[in-house]
Amino acid sequence: MKHGRIDHVEGFRQVWSPLTKSMLAPIPGRFNRLQFDEALKDGEYHRIARLLDRHPAITMRVYGDYKQSINDLEFLRYFPKLRRFWVDLWRIDTFDGLLYLPANLQHLHLGPTKTKAISLQFLEKFAGLSLLTVAGHSKDFSAVSTLNRLGQLRMAGIPLSNLSHLTSLNRLQSLGITSG
Repeated sequence: MKHGRIDHVEGFRQVWSPLTKSMLAPIPGRFNRLQFDEALKDGEYHRIARLLDRHPAITMRVYGDYKQSINDLEFLRYFPKLRRFWVDLWRIDTFDGLLYLPANLQHLHLGPTKTKAISLQFLEKFAGLSLLTVAGHSKDFSAVSTLNRLGQLRMAGIPLSNLSHLTSLNRLQSLGITSG
């Protein structure tokens, strides 16, 4: 604990700048997520990426950003091997940085943003997704129909007139819809 912040909580590891040795230590098996809520320095993103390369089952989550230090997802250029990503940043207005992630991305969580005009067309790159969560984004939702390996889909706050885009998802085993 430093400055009133806890870096290890059951199930996840919280990191912030400056990174400490304990934040960069190997991640125990009981952990499933590494997360941060404010921008890191470029070199620190690189160090986190190297850590996550050794732990491909860990989800990296970026959220909150109450200091308004994260304006986009360009930091993802440091994570070409990341397999699981979760973004909850209200202020960003593009998901373009997601294109830095590998085509074999397994899990993706897209939280709501202030703008609803963000296209989901980029999802076509991630044909191997097995889990997708989309909250509040419906522009070009038809791109979801290209995700042939999708086993779990969670949707929240998406106004769709029908679910016809999901009929091609032959591997879909779990569908969650809230406030839709």
